[in-house]
Amino acid sequence: MDESGIHVECLKLAFPLGLQRTGAERLINLLSDHHSQAGADGHHAVVLEPYGYRWYRVGGLDYLLRRSEL
Repeated sequence: MDESGIHVECLKLAFPLGLQRTGAERLINLLSDHHSQAGADGHHAVVLEPYGYRWYRVGGLDYLLRRSEL
């Protein structure tokens, strides 16, 4: 990590979301096709390149198909 707090080497992160909802086992990358599927232990594993970042949403867009009118 440099003096600005930014990692200058690749960083591998493993984390659980801790959400109890359908679709929480899948993170959809909003900027590329590098999505994340939780492992058997419920953790997501993400590798960040130096100075890298990711934007994810929880679950896919299939909620549009399952929703009902109120």
